[in-house]
Order: sequence, then structure tokens, then C-alpha cells
Amino acid sequence: MLTPRRLVALGAEEPLAFEPGKGYLYSDTNTDLAGLIVEEVTGESLGDALRERIFVPLKLRNTSFEPDSETTRSQVHGYQDGEDVTELGPTAVRGWADAAIVSNAQDLATFFSALLGGDVLDQPELDVMLTPSKFSGEDMGLTGLFVEEQDCENAYGHEGHTPGFRTQVAASRDGSTVAVSFASTEDDSEDVYDALSDLENELYCEN
Repeated sequence: MLTPRRLVALGAEEPLAFEPGKGYLYSDTNTDLAGLIVEEVTGESLGDALRERIFVPLKLRNTSFEPDSETTRSQVHGYQDGEDVTELGPTAVRGWADAAIVSNAQDLATFFSALLGGDVLDQPELDVMLTPSKFSGEDMGLTGLFVEEQDCENAYGHEGHTPGFRTQVAASRDGSTVAVSFASTEDDSEDVYDALSDLENELYCEN
């Protein structure tokens, strides 16, 4: 597997999609770059920084950073092409700052509540994070999150998937309401995405 620095270097070798500050493009490489910045600023490994600054203070007891190992803690199973791919976890796709945190629904809800409630970032930083890029258009992209349209009101969240699993989160602006929808799958089709989106909307709008 390529190291994070190598992945970022490969991305930097590609032509610019637009001049800095002149466009918007969601990119997993950006997340790896953010992880490298964390290590440079803190002098710690990304895993240690996450544990000391996020997981432990928020008491996320079912959340771990697992970039180099198979996932063995899962109580549900996911499948792809008829094979059980549960143990592959994030290592099957990318597997560092962009995809190597393993968690459960309760811890996800706790994290989003804390993030949007102001317990993770200072208010000026949170305000910047929750201001959509003027270039993102219908994506309504934020810094690491998205604005998600729901029947009752817009929410803030993200979705993630690895082979066999898909998760979506929608949270209110103040973090008081958080809906987490999760599915173990046999395929990663749009039907699964649509069903989870409907469930997420129902859960969120019913508080």
C-alpha cells in the first residue's frame, strides 16, 4: 500500500483542476494531506493525536484508528460479490486519514453532537467549517462535511462506505439532533444509498 506522503506526492504531480481559491473539488487526497499536517503540527502520529484529542476526551470507546490491520471488532458482516469482506475494513479501499477510523453508530452520534455543539473546535473555526464553498454549487460542500437537504430542515453530515458497508450521518446545526443510518450490504448500489437516505431523513425529522 502506498504511504500517505506518496499518495499526496502523486496527487501533486497532476495538473491543477483550478487555481487555488477559484474552485471546489472533493478529494480524498486532501484528507491525507490534512493528516500529514496534523502530524507535523503536533509532533505525534495521526493515531496518537486522534486518540488523545478526540477519542479519549469524547469517550468514544468503540472508535479506533486502524490503518494497518484487518478489522476484527465488527459485530455485523458485509459482503461483496458473494464473499464476506468484513475483516478487510478500511484496508480494502484507502486506509489512512481518509478511511481508517472504525466506529459504531452511538460514537458517530456522540462525535457529531460534540463537533457541531462546539466541543471540538473553537467557534470561529466551526463557523468557517460550516460555511459552504461558493464554488460547490449543488454539492453544498463544506470543509469536511456537506449540507444535506431533508424534508424538515437542512442538516450537516457526511456519508462513507467500504466494501460491504455504508453509513450516513445527518446532524442539526447545534448538534442537538443527530441521525445515523447504517447498512451492511451485498452490493454498493444506488438502491442502498437511496434507502439509507430515506431512513436518514425519517430519523432526523422525527428527532
